[in-house]
Amino acid sequence: MEVPGVFLVRSDLGVKTLQEFIDLARSKPGDLNYSSGGSGSIPHLGTELLLTKAGIEVEHIPYPGNAPALLALVAGEVDMMQSNVGDVLQYIKDGTLIPLAVNTPERVPQIPDVPTVAEAGIADYNAVGWHGFFAPAGTPKEIVDKINQGIRDALKTPAISEYFSNLGYIVHTGSPEDFARLVHDDIQNYAIAVKASGATAE
Repeated sequence: MEVPGVFLVRSDLGVKTLQEFIDLARSKPGDLNYSSGGSGSIPHLGTELLLTKAGIEVEHIPYPGNAPALLALVAGEVDMMQSNVGDVLQYIKDGTLIPLAVNTPERVPQIPDVPTVAEAGIADYNAVGWHGFFAPAGTPKEIVDKINQGIRDALKTPAISEYFSNLGYIVHTGSPEDFARLVHDDIQNYAIAVKASGATAE
């Protein structure tokens, strides 16, 4: 289950695109800031990865959860944040927040006019949140495969698919081996952000 994220800025910051934000940050190194739901969270590490690849400095302001981090952006207390798409659709629609780019490899159906980070000029960026199922180590493969197939069948039903779509999620199904590769690749990917930022989990 993919949880698309979108980078947003407050509407009065004066930027409309990711490149404009990068240019502003370069002109004011260390003056801009961003909020997240806590140190070590996916929005924190995903933003740090973006900043590292863009070569800019933006101060991290952690909050105790995504909701207060989002409210801080809406209130103009911070300049930028990354949030789950489903949580910010109304703010985007009414112009309260300006979307810069989504963190997914492809555009998100709920906000199709918003480019991906790659389309906005930052290549090789991947920091998409996800939900998945794990079993204890040593669980027999036939049991793992049976559970996997049951979950995949359930996610294909129209009611469940529509439910998650309304939350802003994108349903992806695959084998246990596919999921294992995703976990492995994300560990390597986020290691770049952890090293660059010195992030620790709260």
